[in-house]
Amino acid sequence: MNENDVSYDSTTQSSEAASPLLGDEILQHDDSGEGDESAAPHDADKARAAEQELSELRAALFESSIKAELLMAGITKEHLEDGVTLCTLMCSTGKSPKEAAQDVIELYPHLKTVQHNIPQLAAEGGGKTDGFALIKSIFARK
Repeated sequence: MNENDVSYDSTTQSSEAASPLLGDEILQHDDSGEGDESAAPHDADKARAAEQELSELRAALFESSIKAELLMAGITKEHLEDGVTLCTLMCSTGKSPKEAAQDVIELYPHLKTVQHNIPQLAAEGGGKTDGFALIKSIFARK
């Protein structure tokens, strides 16, 4: 009977030894919270990506407002990028985009479009100061 008891005890010990391992695996699985930990970094990555996208959108909006102010102030399209760079630097000192655009145009007048006064030609008037009469008199001499 001792042999049976021994074999019974060894079976009992082996089943007892197996059950704590299964229990440890279950406890480790439950305590590890793999679903929670993997979800937390995934949520953190999503939050970082959303924050980065938001900052990119804010930068694009800021640049667009600077471009709009510069164009309204009269900057040429060829010098727009130079003006944006200058305005961005001025805005970093605390100026608004509108103030910065005005300052850029004042400090760098060569960036502004030049408006030429084109004489208006009209067939009416008949006087010597009329543009049409002046042109007519030039061709009439020849």
